[in-house]
Amino acid sequence: MDIGRMSMTHRAFEGPHFCKDRSLDALVNACIKSSQSRDALVLCRQYQGDPLPLNRQTLIAVLKACAELHDVETGSKLHEQIVRTRLLKIDPFVSSTLIDMYGKCGLPSKAQDVFDSLQAQDAVTWTALISAYAQQNLGNKALDCFKKMELAGVSPNCFTYTCAFKACGSIGAFERGVELHAEVLRKDLVKASPFVGGALVDMYAKCHVLTKAQEVFDLLPVRGVITWTSLIAGYAQLDLGEEALEWFDRMESEGVKPNAITWASTLKACGSIGAFKKGIDIHVEISKLGLLKADLVLGNALIDMYVKCGMFKEAQYVFDELPVRDNISWNALIAGCVQHEYGEVAIEFLKQMLGEGVHPNAFTFSSSLKACGSVGAAAMGIELHTEIVRRDLENEDLVLGNALVDMYAKCGLLAKAEDVFVELLGHDTCSWNSLVTGHAQLGDTDAVFWSLYLMREDGSQPDHVTLVDVLYACGHAGMFDKALTYSIFFVENDGLTPTLQHLTCMVDLLGRAGQTETAIAMIKNMPFHPNKVLWNSVLSAYRKWGDVKLGLKACEQMWELGEEDAAALVSMSNMYEACRRT
Repeated sequence: MDIGRMSMTHRAFEGPHFCKDRSLDALVNACIKSSQSRDALVLCRQYQGDPLPLNRQTLIAVLKACAELHDVETGSKLHEQIVRTRLLKIDPFVSSTLIDMYGKCGLPSKAQDVFDSLQAQDAVTWTALISAYAQQNLGNKALDCFKKMELAGVSPNCFTYTCAFKACGSIGAFERGVELHAEVLRKDLVKASPFVGGALVDMYAKCHVLTKAQEVFDLLPVRGVITWTSLIAGYAQLDLGEEALEWFDRMESEGVKPNAITWASTLKACGSIGAFKKGIDIHVEISKLGLLKADLVLGNALIDMYVKCGMFKEAQYVFDELPVRDNISWNALIAGCVQHEYGEVAIEFLKQMLGEGVHPNAFTFSSSLKACGSVGAAAMGIELHTEIVRRDLENEDLVLGNALVDMYAKCGLLAKAEDVFVELLGHDTCSWNSLVTGHAQLGDTDAVFWSLYLMREDGSQPDHVTLVDVLYACGHAGMFDKALTYSIFFVENDGLTPTLQHLTCMVDLLGRAGQTETAIAMIKNMPFHPNKVLWNSVLSAYRKWGDVKLGLKACEQMWELGEEDAAALVSMSNMYEACRRT
């Protein structure tokens, strides 16, 4: 049959004798065998009679096509037909395919309804139900089903364990995963099925236990691309980019060809460590294979990689070349701009996104609110807040609620920030930090200390951001002793390890207090390489106290770092001029 002339065949079947015989079954079968699932479903929808004249084999194939294309309408129509013909009660394979279809269409509750209507449930139907929940990242429900299956006396098979491991990985159920691992070892299923071994690697990787993932991986007799990808993705998710790239190179050296998910995970690794040259090589490779325009996930991964490497021109080029752009594509651009402190550009991208009719999600709103806060775009932030409330998202996502508090605080609207804060259903360290930051920026040290007290009373643990805010507030109020007291308390009581940012704040405080020698001593003894920000703080202090010799030292250090700039030269020039006049 010539599938290329499908439209002519469609017209032939629209007449009064449409499907009086087995012609529909033959045509649908031909479509599916030729990988034309979409056309097969169109034929089923166009058919006016009832029931659809499909044999058992074709019926199962069409249900699988519905699952692949998320066609619930056609799948539901077939479900009704299956119930009427009693196939549901007598054919477990048809039943499991129907359950799987609803699961892949994102309707696990419908899958559960089908399962509950069965007179008998075997390993195949139980596995289909567990898979339906696991595919929707409903790991707890999937594991509950697994437990009920065992209590019902039904023995899990290789595919059941594969689904159970997927469920464990989706919710980080490491201990349950270890128990299931012991079970499959007792049953010698790891060597019996490559799927079980691959699922084990994936589960440990998603639980962030990469040593165990690698242990299992090394023992596998056969390692396919999916197993390699699980390990690479595990390292990439933890921002261990160098390790991820090492595994990718090792995979290619063993002759295993990457798939789209492998490429996407590797691009994520490149972005996390700024390995733009490797990212460009991958870009060239997937372009040669013609994958870029065919796979939106890859396009989005490329945009994200270029943005994280600070290569906005290249990111924009990939973005413009995409035939379809979803909110993930836009989110990558907006979040990248925010990360690199291009707030105004991020807001422009948001406006373009809305103009093209792409619906923002919670992540879009969070990134856009950060952009508004970074440039003081209060009016735009208020518009976004109104839209968030209209969509009833304010209390659905704490990250989004925190972004609102942060935006208002950074725009100097502390009363609004506190109003939103009070309405949040819960508070975490990030929520409190937003308030502390806002008060610190306004120089209200009393409010900073009071917020810090309430934060501890609320059970939230201060972190590095909190300490920087407290030091910033103390510095601008000239409260050196209090800053020192808080620094010691945070380190000893909260277990914080001082960072370069903390020590930069302390050097700035010492400089403001005129204790330049102490500041230099701290710099010499710190376990970090001083950066431009730190030396600029020192330079400002030296200018204030007229210490040309030490100011020159700060400039020399900046030049050694290759970070000399006009501001440093102006500071030195001003200092020399001030000293000349005295």
